[in-house]
Amino acid sequence: MSAIVCRDVTRRFGELTAVDGVSFTVEDNEIFGIIGPNGAGKTTLLSCIEGLDTPTSGTIDVLGMHPYKRHAPAGAKNRDSAATSRVVAQAQSWRSAATIFFFL
Repeated sequence: MSAIVCRDVTRRFGELTAVDGVSFTVEDNEIFGIIGPNGAGKTTLLSCIEGLDTPTSGTIDVLGMHPYKRHAPAGAKNRDSAATSRVVAQAQSWRSAATIFFFL
């Protein structure tokens, strides 16, 4: 399973398009960076990947879940904490650099 999959992710704020059709895949144990000039949409994209913001269109999968939809494992009582605990549990098996990158 891929760690992160972004497919045609777009995030708009009114007339401003902050992220425009971004697609990429980060495989397990892969080091991946996002670079660009100020105002290029890096922070907005990371906010969507972390589930803090919702893309206007496109899809994001993190460890098989949609972070902004807060899918929980079957039987979970609190969907938000269940999604977070699955990410934290997976992160415990990552190397330090991967964990740091994921949570920055």
